[in-house]
Amino acid sequence: QLFRQEMENADDIRLSVRLFSHCVKDKRKFCANMPPGQARVKDCLEANRNEEGFSAECKEEIDSMIERRVHDFRLDSRLRTACEADIYSMCAFFGDLDSVESDDSSVIRCLQDYAQEITNPSCKQQVKKYQELASEDIRFDAPLADACYEDRRSFCSAVPPGSARVIRCLMKMREKLSVSCRATLFDEEVRFSQNIDFQFPMKQACAKEIKLYCKDIPHGEARVIRCLQDNKSQKDFSKECKEEVRSYENEAASDYRLNYRLAKSCKADIDALCASSCKSDEGQVCGGAVLRCLTERRDEIKSDACKQEVVYFEKMEVTDFRNDVILAAACRADVEKHCPDVEPGEGRVHECLRGKRDQLSDSCRKEELFLEELEAENVELRPGILRLCKDERSMFCKDVVPGSARVFRCLAEKMGDADFGETCRQELFSKLQRRQANWRLDPPLRKACKEAVRDKCDAFDKQAQEKGAVYKCLMTVYEDLPEGCQKELGRALHMALFVWAPNALLTAECDQDVMSLCLDKRPNMAKSPGAVGQCLAELLDSPGTKRVADPVGTGAAAAKARQLSDKCRAIVDIAEPPNMKQAFDASLSVVLLQSQLSAVEGATGLTMMARDRFGQPRAVTLTGWTAVLGMAAMVVLVLFGASFAYRKYRGIPDGKSYDLVVKQKHPPSHSGKD
Repeated sequence: QLFRQEMENADDIRLSVRLFSHCVKDKRKFCANMPPGQARVKDCLEANRNEEGFSAECKEEIDSMIERRVHDFRLDSRLRTACEADIYSMCAFFGDLDSVESDDSSVIRCLQDYAQEITNPSCKQQVKKYQELASEDIRFDAPLADACYEDRRSFCSAVPPGSARVIRCLMKMREKLSVSCRATLFDEEVRFSQNIDFQFPMKQACAKEIKLYCKDIPHGEARVIRCLQDNKSQKDFSKECKEEVRSYENEAASDYRLNYRLAKSCKADIDALCASSCKSDEGQVCGGAVLRCLTERRDEIKSDACKQEVVYFEKMEVTDFRNDVILAAACRADVEKHCPDVEPGEGRVHECLRGKRDQLSDSCRKEELFLEELEAENVELRPGILRLCKDERSMFCKDVVPGSARVFRCLAEKMGDADFGETCRQELFSKLQRRQANWRLDPPLRKACKEAVRDKCDAFDKQAQEKGAVYKCLMTVYEDLPEGCQKELGRALHMALFVWAPNALLTAECDQDVMSLCLDKRPNMAKSPGAVGQCLAELLDSPGTKRVADPVGTGAAAAKARQLSDKCRAIVDIAEPPNMKQAFDASLSVVLLQSQLSAVEGATGLTMMARDRFGQPRAVTLTGWTAVLGMAAMVVLVLFGASFAYRKYRGIPDGKSYDLVVKQKHPPSHSGKD
């Protein structure tokens, strides 16, 4: 009889004596203009129960009413009416909506499970309201409350309900929970991850930020959550909102299923590539295993949407070390020892750890190196460059598509420009110096030389000493490398010379040559990017340079060039120009000249071109009577040019006479005659 009476009183607060007596003041304060009937006043009080000034006694009654509703949907007349068809069709409910004996507490859960398939807007809205309530208070989540009843008493008895406090307490105690509680809790976390409306603490803490940055973004599909993530570095973001967003990201990084957008976009790729990475049973999280699998096999991902989500996750990793579950576990002791006072965020902890690389544990060093390899692929994953090179990227590389280190290469090639900022230049300089230690930090070279390293330098690679050993090994077998690997190795050495510094790993063999041959007269040369490399290249390319194909040099330039040490000459000789396309186009313009000079060499036996150690032409050289003829031809050419210019300037005819005839059409006659 009491149940039937409560059903009848559900539409009008005036029929519920206890509720009306406890909430009459709050009704006047918050819902004064709300007409009675159709549960309108109850909904108004429910919506305002967390507002400041709402009485505790009324809130308690409203919460008790909601708790009874979630256990029996029939007490909510609006849901019962709006969702009647879906209750019967989707939830296989065979009872009588008006019968006391037909109680079924699983109906609301069923409607939540199939919320995406509900077509009735009124029903969909009512179901969403119950999902929001469940995310706020464990008492309003019947399955979770039932499954975790004993666990809540054991671990969270002192935690007051509301504001998701009990749910978060259970999340922190996950490893100690019973099997049924842990599994049900995880299912609810997955459900809550898809909408800001189901993230009660975040929605409360970020109310101002949502209005400021995300007001036009529709809720659902984690769109507003992503908007908050994208804008969390804004100055107007409150500390409380930042902390909630950070907490969400940490949870999303612990298991791919808690990252709604990634889990949805990557479902097919996960099934194809990472199905065996995590056998999650009984609510156990995957601990980053699937996310690591997607990261390692990102080149095999087929879905563009999945690729974008994986890159976004990688951004989370490089920004905050706690978002990389595997790295965080490997480096926990190292962070506490070496970086205890460093505030996480914007890559600060990673930067601190890498600054003390030699002191890190092996497991932490390995994880940091893996993350560095990811960062090298995409400038979007390099917080330092993004922050310090924003203007330079916009000025010099705005049309360069991120990926495969393209933006980084563009910036590196432009760093010698007069308009290039010094702060950005120093950041790139440090990254290029760091790259010399490990060939894996150079993505184009890593791709081009992968097989060569495996076949010829595998022992050095396995040592993982980060002293440039693989680079040096590749240099010793340069002639046996594939063409693509040769070009990338040449480019890498060119960039090493471009940012030459004393005692650098790859260019130390040239230090003495640089000091004695380049900096002796221009000590400030090293401050200009590329100047030292250009100096060494000019020494190598000087006519008469001592090479394999030209063992005897002549002249002062050759004497100076012979001072270039053999080891330095080998480095400079391999180095390629930074702009391969420009070098290729330039080479096409001289191919015909090279072939003609080669023919002359073959016919006369004279040396017409200087060649490198592989016999490739590097410069034109004239000796003996060919030099005399060359000089004479140059004099004739200069005299002819001067004479031609003088004649044109003075208007002197060239000896050919001609008459200029101009035909002009006569104007029409005005005499009136034909």
